[in-house]
Amino acid sequence: MEGIVAWCLLQLPTAALFVVPAAVAAAVLHVVRGRPYVGGVLFLVVVVVAPAMFWPSMATDVMDDLGSLF
Repeated sequence: MEGIVAWCLLQLPTAALFVVPAAVAAAVLHVVRGRPYVGGVLFLVVVVVAPAMFWPSMATDVMDDLGSLF
């Protein structure tokens, strides 16, 4: 997870909004609770599913731009 967080901070800093809290929650589950698989799944859910909820709003702007061209 540390590698993913470091890569995000270097390549895609805006993704840190999702990646850093997910890494903290996964680390707590992995280290404190002793549940590495649950921590990994939680990390993936927060990093993949949470941003996916914003995709429709991002597509709205794209569709508006395409509509104004035609």
